[in-house]
Amino acid sequence: MKYFVATLFNCLTLFAIWVAILNTNNAEATTVPWYENLPAVAMDYKVHIDPGKEDCYFQYVNPGATFYVSFQVVRGGDGMAGFAVRHPSGQIVHPYQWRPSSEYQDERSTGGYYSVCIDNQFSRFADKLVNLYITVVRYDQWEKYTKELEEINLNMENFTSSIVTVERNINEMLQYQYHSRGREARDYNLLQGYLAGKWWGPTNKRPIVALHGWQDSCGTFDRLIPLLPKHIPILALDSPGHGFSYKLPAGIAYRNSDSPIMIKEIIKYFGWNKITLMGHSLGAILSYTYGFLFPKDVDYVICIDGLNPLITPKGMQRVVRSLEEFLKYDELQRSNQEPPSYTIEEMVQRIHLGTRKSIAMETAKYILCRNIAPSKKHSGKYYFNRDARLKVGPLVCEDPAQIIATASNITFPIFISKAEQSPFFGNETIFKDVIQMVKKESSDCQFHEIPGTHHVHLNEPQILGELITKFIEKHDKGDREASGFKNEIIYKGLDCQEMQVAAKL
Repeated sequence: MKYFVATLFNCLTLFAIWVAILNTNNAEATTVPWYENLPAVAMDYKVHIDPGKEDCYFQYVNPGATFYVSFQVVRGGDGMAGFAVRHPSGQIVHPYQWRPSSEYQDERSTGGYYSVCIDNQFSRFADKLVNLYITVVRYDQWEKYTKELEEINLNMENFTSSIVTVERNINEMLQYQYHSRGREARDYNLLQGYLAGKWWGPTNKRPIVALHGWQDSCGTFDRLIPLLPKHIPILALDSPGHGFSYKLPAGIAYRNSDSPIMIKEIIKYFGWNKITLMGHSLGAILSYTYGFLFPKDVDYVICIDGLNPLITPKGMQRVVRSLEEFLKYDELQRSNQEPPSYTIEEMVQRIHLGTRKSIAMETAKYILCRNIAPSKKHSGKYYFNRDARLKVGPLVCEDPAQIIATASNITFPIFISKAEQSPFFGNETIFKDVIQMVKKESSDCQFHEIPGTHHVHLNEPQILGELITKFIEKHDKGDREASGFKNEIIYKGLDCQEMQVAAKL
């Protein structure tokens, strides 16, 4: 199904009222929508283009008017789409170009309906959200309309009937937009871009927010969440640069210190007074970090195989290397070059071995389906679509003493699990010191050593399912009615079903 959001506005609101009133006397003579006769019309759309599809939109332009149109890909796939403009005569005045943005202007139109087309046919799986901006300005009409506007004298007696007429004309305008330009859509934006994810369970309650590990995706929780209490919703997110979420602009690094800002923005967006966090690996570290920074915001936290911020083993030497890595990967990301591509079997093998066999071969598909895209160069092959800059190492040196000291802020209930076959990614001594401090300060610190690998929650979710369920049932006593799923969140199409089928995952 295709969606888009459209907003129509004119340069002076009174023009709209005035022309609407005049149209009650000229309804039969009008051959185009009433608002097309305004001296200036501006339209701003967000258009959702399905993969492999092309959509065209038509805009009437008066003879002698200036016509301008621009487009910009907001999100999706490689961030580019085709864009073309056809003149009313049938001539293509702006040929198709696969670009992130483009524009066209006709300073003195001969008049008629222009066709504006957005093409996503080169993308087999990724949908695109495109911002489309159109203006039509009749400069020769400005002086005339301004003079006539000054002569209008609306009194209270005719104002009511005028408003009724305006309402009817607005309804006609909306119907015209509906039939000519498509259906309504909703867009979900946070921070500089958008966060994609999966909402599990009831939509009328405040959810637990789940954060995945480094270079994974929210699919990491696909097998665990169904084992948790079903009356409590869970919002599993793709972190920036991962999965279907946005990538940072060129020249900006991904830093763990930015995650508290992201979480704060999520709380603000939904209007929550509390937040519950569940994280795996890096997601657990980010959840814990937010907890010791803003303990009053948190009702409880669940940390799966991750806890305190990691200590950089070689200090500043490692930071210097990370800065050099950033410059390399940032340049690679700017180039828009397609990364190396592999068959699905090869990708499963790479993710299995790349995680030191932590992710089982049979469960790799839950991570892969949101982190890969089909190659444009090699049919039947795929590449990892996550941001190359995620590979950059630590850009700061954490203070061990400070890490232990901040553990005293963890006063809320916290669940911590450590898999027996998972290595300590940080300093084991500091981890144990932090655990002791948390046990001392937390109202209920539950620490469990469990069998399995670093991704035990994905490979064998039943091991953790019962333990986490008991913890949730014990501590989930707060109000979750504050804010649930918001109507403007776009969720259709943000799943992996098509990818799974196409890639045979």
